[in-house]
Formats: sequence, structure tokens, C-alpha cells
Amino acid sequence: MLTALMKYMVDVLNDNQRDAIYWIPLATVGIALEREVGSFFGSYFIALASNKVVQTLRCQPFDHYTLLPSYFFVAHSNHPS
Repeated sequence: MLTALMKYMVDVLNDNQRDAIYWIPLATVGIALEREVGSFFGSYFIALASNKVVQTLRCQPFDHYTLLPSYFFVAHSNHPS
């Protein structure tokens, strides 16, 4: 997209099209905004996916511990009976 804008800028400046010159800064700002929004959403969804992985890794052992019988915890306690 940036290369297409560069070609357009060169063509406009070579042809001396004064009315088209005003679109170049707007297009540049638009491309910068598009890149920033894409970067934000990319980082956001990567963080969302990693938080989901961490949540799953935390919940699976806890769910397993809740299904164990009570004598398991008595047999593996650190306190002497």
C-alpha cells in the first residue's frame, strides 16, 4: 500500500497536479492510523490468547485436585499425625 502511495506521489509531482497534492498527507496519515490500529488489535488478541492459555493451565490442576479423595490429602500432608 505504501509503495502504491509512493508511485502516486511521484506521478502527481511529475505532472504538477496541484489538486491531487492535498490527498498525499491524508493518505499518509490514513496508512499510519491503519498500521497503528492493526498493531493494537494484533497485540490485544495475542495477549487474550495467552491469558486463555494461562487460565486453562491454572484451572486444570485445580479441577483435578477437587476430584481427589480426602485420604489423598491426609496421606500427602506435611504435618505429622
